[in-house]
Amino acid sequence: MTEDHNNTRALRRETVFITGGMAAFVASIQLYSPAILPFQRLPGTTAFVGSFAQILLACTFVLALIVALLAFRGRRIPDAVARPTGALLYVIGSASFIASSVFDALPSNAIAFTCIATALTCSLGSVLLCLTWGRILKRLSFSRALITAASAAVICAAIHAFEYYAPVEIALGAFAACVIAAALLPYALRSHQATSQPAFSEHLPSLAHVTAAPALGLALCAFITGSMRTVFMEMYDTYIVGTLIAAAIVISCVLLTRNAPLIRVLYQRVIPLIAVSTLSIFSITLAVLGGSVLNAVMTMLLYMFVAILTLGIICAIAHAGEFPSDSVFLLALSLFALASFLGVRAGEMIADSDMNTLAIVVTALYAITTVQSQGVFNKADAEPDAQPEHGQDPNHDLPDAHKASEEHIDAIAQAHNLTRRETEILHYLAKGHTGAYVAKVLFISPNTARTHIHNIYRKLNVSSREEILHLTR
Repeated sequence: MTEDHNNTRALRRETVFITGGMAAFVASIQLYSPAILPFQRLPGTTAFVGSFAQILLACTFVLALIVALLAFRGRRIPDAVARPTGALLYVIGSASFIASSVFDALPSNAIAFTCIATALTCSLGSVLLCLTWGRILKRLSFSRALITAASAAVICAAIHAFEYYAPVEIALGAFAACVIAAALLPYALRSHQATSQPAFSEHLPSLAHVTAAPALGLALCAFITGSMRTVFMEMYDTYIVGTLIAAAIVISCVLLTRNAPLIRVLYQRVIPLIAVSTLSIFSITLAVLGGSVLNAVMTMLLYMFVAILTLGIICAIAHAGEFPSDSVFLLALSLFALASFLGVRAGEMIADSDMNTLAIVVTALYAITTVQSQGVFNKADAEPDAQPEHGQDPNHDLPDAHKASEEHIDAIAQAHNLTRRETEILHYLAKGHTGAYVAKVLFISPNTARTHIHNIYRKLNVSSREEILHLTR
């Protein structure tokens, strides 16, 4: 009893630290437009932040991509290097950013040098700190990652609101506190050890298959927040409100979803509903009122929801262990930086009055793409499964598949020495699902799912889904 109590306390402590650290990191990372918008009122920001943002985003894209590819090849930066170096550079770069924003009396050549040096320092610090936090977040399952990300989003929105409305001196103090917390909290948490990974040539196609949907959402979210950064200044409240509503929806979905895979509910039901609602409100308010603040709220709601969901999926992919966590998180960071850079450039070429049109176009494309992919799970369950010996019709009537007992399946798995992942997959197979479905739900590639299923068939001495169902019934 005492041991269980201690484990529960340790888990709660870990959750608090992870949530707080994630919120502090997102609230202070200069790659994220809302994080630096409260500093637009400082005297030195106008001459500094435009060039700084573009250099920072370009450098982060390149550095994160390089380190991610090195991780694919097994060249992992040790924790002993990544943690202290990332923390130090992140703090120094952020301090330089604050100083450059406060002082406006520097000559133009000094501003240019400071801008480049600060951007390079912040970029490398952000990459290494993302590496460090990725190794910590790898321990989170999908549902736990979603709850953590949504809670962190609420805290982050509260921090941004406080910085926006508080006096400048207090806002700078809050920003500095977030920087220090993001840099030091990893020392209160342990990171997971690296595991062996498949060859480099096997990584990219499989990773692309697993990450296609979340990558699209992440890119669009980064593009929108980058392109609408000037609009944010006038309607910062909409970002706060949209984030809070999005976080509430995510948490509700996690707590209330019981009879369907969570990823299926979020992608097939919630995202299309929010996207279609956003487009409908755009059309109605434009026709009746000539526009409304509700448009901006719905836009922020959609893309903040997508951002939270994407972060949860990234953690789940790293948690699955098929790909190096360093590569998963840094490729996401690289994609975010690239999309943000393109968004910033687009925002410079598009007038603020046309931003609503841009948001409508991007939202419509995303809604169409999401709706078209709604049948992915149904299609996955209709595809033939891996059957090493002699195939059986995967669509054969399986009326008793749902009757499999969870305890009975666990007992079979233990008796035949199935691994934890194989046991998890066996539970899905016992319900009549195919390997393609399992791959989608567990965030692994179809090839990996088929390999696990082959191993399960071999260990159980069966050759078809029907035999699995009879065995587990």
